[in-house]
Parts: sequence; C-alpha cells; structure tokens
Amino acid sequence: MAVAKTAPRLSEAEYPEIEHYRQIASLREYLLVSQTEPRIEQFIRQESGFWLLKEVAGLESKIELPSLGIPLTLAEVFANVKFAPAPIRPATPRRI
Repeated sequence: MAVAKTAPRLSEAEYPEIEHYRQIASLREYLLVSQTEPRIEQFIRQESGFWLLKEVAGLESKIELPSLGIPLTLAEVFANVKFAPAPIRPATPRRI
C-alpha cells in the first residue's frame, strides 16, 4: 500500500508519483489523503488491471483497507488535524 497527502486544489492527475505507483505490479492499493478536509481517495487494483476509485468524506466515514485487512475511520486518520471551516464535498464512487 502507498499513501500520499494531497496539496490544496490539486487533482489526482496532477501528482506525478501516481503514474509511478500504477506501474508497480505488486501494488494493490494506494490512498490520497486530503490535507484540507476529511477526505480520502482510495485506488484498488482490480483483477482486470483497472483501478477502482472509492472516495470517503467526513469524520464519521469509514474506509476498508483490503491490502491490510483492516477498517479505519476518518476520525482516527484525522484525529489531530484542524481544518478551516468549509463544506465537505460529497464522495462520489467512480471507475477509472
């Protein structure tokens, strides 16, 4: 598993290491963790080789990590993070 934090206002396509991650044959999962809101984008390699994107947002949300076999709550991940007041964008599952 690989984990990277995202910079404000950058999209997944603007991270050069992501293409590198996708080329690692043994990598099954990677996470992009927001530093501006409680949000994680999770990419899971499917048997077909395609990557499935799942997004979770909000401190009450939970994410399952199949590569580690454990769940995490966003409240745990962001326990000591203070965010500027702003609405949280809703998570939208999609396939990439």
